[in-house]
Amino acid sequence: MDIFSGHAGDCCFGGQDVMPAGIYERRYTSLREYLETRSSQQADGCVVWTGPKTWGGYGTAKWRNKTSRIATTAHRAAYMAFVGPIPDGQEIDHRCKNRLCINVAHLEAVSHYENVQRSSVAGKTHCKYWHTFDAHNTILKSNGTKRCRKCNARRQRELRARRSKTPRKETT
Repeated sequence: MDIFSGHAGDCCFGGQDVMPAGIYERRYTSLREYLETRSSQQADGCVVWTGPKTWGGYGTAKWRNKTSRIATTAHRAAYMAFVGPIPDGQEIDHRCKNRLCINVAHLEAVSHYENVQRSSVAGKTHCKYWHTFDAHNTILKSNGTKRCRKCNARRQRELRARRSKTPRKETT
């Protein structure tokens, strides 16, 4: 059974033996095999990455063979392995909102603006200091993100204060 549903391929997950713990060298014949051995199928349809993770909660995939080398996030590697190259200017969005999911049926190439609009940031009603995002207090940036005017003003005051305390080099 192909764990990356909706895409034909010679990959299968079931029937593989689990290797014993210890020091050994892993050799994968393809990027697909590498991704499959480090993921597991969930009941909700997500294929969850079980390999290393970033601080931000995304899976990291580092794979190489004699002809190629990939060091990127796991969902980008899955998209490249099972769908094809990521179009220029596009990002891979998790439609399921699970950062560890590498199921290509849940991944979609979108613009940065679209990715931000779909994110949890787009639906926020308050900044991290609980100032409301309303018409008066919100700065909408060109990439689709929001910024709190009150917090922005505070940051600018702190920056000016730091700069005024820093001794300046004299020019001669």
